[in-house]
Amino acid sequence: MKKILIAGHGKFAEGLANTAEMITGTKVDYLCLYINDEDPDKIIEKYVSEVGSADRLLIFTDIIGGSVNQKLLMYTNCPNIYLFSGTNLPMVLSAILMEDDMSDNDIEEIIMEAREGIQFMNRYEVDYALQDEL
Repeated sequence: MKKILIAGHGKFAEGLANTAEMITGTKVDYLCLYINDEDPDKIIEKYVSEVGSADRLLIFTDIIGGSVNQKLLMYTNCPNIYLFSGTNLPMVLSAILMEDDMSDNDIEEIIMEAREGIQFMNRYEVDYALQDEL
C-alpha cells in the first residue's frame, strides 16, 4: 500500500495535508516539526518505525537541504521509502492519484507536473471582462 507523508517546519505540512485530503478524500499523514521542544528525530523515527515493510512511503518535505529534509534523507536507504523536496500541492496530488505500484517514470512525472505548476502569472493575458466582474 502507498502512504503519503508530508513533513516540514512549523504548520506547513498540516496545511498542505489538509488541503490534499479535502481535494482527494485520501488520508495524508503529516509531521509538523520544530514547533515546540519535541525532538524531531524521535518524532520521525516513531513514524517511520510504524510503516510496514510492504508499504511504499512517499515523503514530501518543504525545503531541499533544510533540517527536516536532512533528517529524513537517512531513511532513503530503505527500498520502500522515497523522499521528495520542494513540495507543492500539485506534486502531492499527483502522488496521491498515482497507482500504488508506481514506476520510476511515474516518480519523474510527479516532479515534472510539480514544475509545470509553477508559473509567473503576470505574463498571462488577463480577460479584462472577467477582471471587471471581480
